[in-house]
Amino acid sequence: MQNKSAVLLLICLLSIFSIAFTGCWKTGELTESTVQIELEEVETVEAKVVIYKGNLHITGVQQLQLLNSKFSSNLEKWNPQVIYSTEGHKGKLKILQTDKQKNISATIESDWFLFFNNMIPLELDLIVGNGDNQLDFSEINLTSLKVAIGTGDSTINLTGNYRDDLIVHLMGGIGNTIIDLPKDTGVCLLIEGFINKINCNDFYRIGSFYYNTSFDFAKKNIFITIFSGLGKININLV
Repeated sequence: MQNKSAVLLLICLLSIFSIAFTGCWKTGELTESTVQIELEEVETVEAKVVIYKGNLHITGVQQLQLLNSKFSSNLEKWNPQVIYSTEGHKGKLKILQTDKQKNISATIESDWFLFFNNMIPLELDLIVGNGDNQLDFSEINLTSLKVAIGTGDSTINLTGNYRDDLIVHLMGGIGNTIIDLPKDTGVCLLIEGFINKINCNDFYRIGSFYYNTSFDFAKKNIFITIFSGLGKININLV
């Protein structure tokens, strides 16, 4: 049942992403914009990022702001909408490519660069459609991560020294995904899906679970659930 649910979810995601890939819109000159979000007095932040077509770059930096970002695109309607609000001591951030209009004939250029504060605890939910993604979470204080990938190649760096256990859910798409993990932190993988093109040779297997050798004695662990798609996923301990 879990495998069937994963298949249906993957089909739905790919259907959503495919909306943006055909047709007759005209593009213009490449333009750039920047957005800065102040941290304010919050203790945690919940962030959601949705990009249907374009390349996503994420990293953590030492800064006073919650977010510094730069966006470039040759299609104005696909510039993101950035929304930030607070509820008590929790911040809520949304960065959304809201217009997934079909009928686009020209080549689209779109790059998002997101620089997150490296200290504030962050829950992050990513939906990435068609594009190449460089997702470096090694300097971000992640508490949970959800990633759904459409098409394109992605590199996900999870080698950070996280304060607590980290929970990750990843839905692979079409393309190649590389996941780098710290060899000195405990890692447990639960692999689901109907086509498992996953390379995790440095792990030992018990049923559907895969463990690195540090898992048995590590004080902190990373728990990753992977729903494999049609692409390949390479998992490296570094």
